Amino acid sequence: MLHSRRLLRKVKKAIGVTVASSSLVACLSQISRAQEFTAEVGEVMCSLDTKTGVLKISGKEKPYSNCPDNFVRKFLYCFVPLTVNEKTTRALGRKEQNEREYIKSKIRHVRIDHGILNIGMAAFEDCKNLISVEMPDSLEAIGCKAFKGCENLISVKIPNSVTQIQCYAFYGCALLNLEIPDSVAHIYDYAFGKCMSLFSVKILGHSNHKIELHDKVFAECSSLSLIEADHPENCNLIEGVFKDCANLISYAVQRRFRI
Repeated sequence: MLHSRRLLRKVKKAIGVTVASSSLVACLSQISRAQEFTAEVGEVMCSLDTKTGVLKISGKEKPYSNCPDNFVRKFLYCFVPLTVNEKTTRALGRKEQNEREYIKSKIRHVRIDHGILNIGMAAFEDCKNLISVEMPDSLEAIGCKAFKGCENLISVKIPNSVTQIQCYAFYGCALLNLEIPDSVAHIYDYAFGKCMSLFSVKILGHSNHKIELHDKVFAECSSLSLIEADHPENCNLIEGVFKDCANLISYAVQRRFRI
């Protein structure tokens, strides 16, 4: 009972409303009428304007790890927290999930300020209305499934500070063209897999820059027709990188890659 009361207070504080009812369901129902959500997650501030669809993220984030502190997911749970026991899970589980999906559906533009070091695992997974992302030059890593299933994300500029792009990071996105900066050393499995609209990829680099493309990075990119690299001899391609890329006709600037 004590945990439930604490949870109710947390929800009320997060959405900035006062409800006479002690019902958590009544409190959650007010989320759909809110126009702005703002929450502080650790040293990170997240603010979503549901009218413009802009999610602003600022502050400082700890360095990337295998299990990063995912501020975006925590942002969602500030408004629709995890249930605390089996009884409330049965009563509110579907309601909470619907409210989380409601908030995610309002995200159309993401602006990440300087100071953020990584985009956590599944941070924007299945944000189906997301169309643009602004990344800072402090960013070091893009986590696994970070933008997986963002089916309206057609363009992204990866800053020249990112060193690794994790598995399935942009899987199933609507990217048209892609430029990979020379800071990137590793792109992991299926990172850009099933980007059905992706036409061309440019890998920037210099004579000392080495990059490793892991298994099936561009698998099932059925529109992919052009791959260019400043120094293809420094690109280490694991077998299957271009699996099922039926339209791929050019592999390099200086010499051909082998699939």
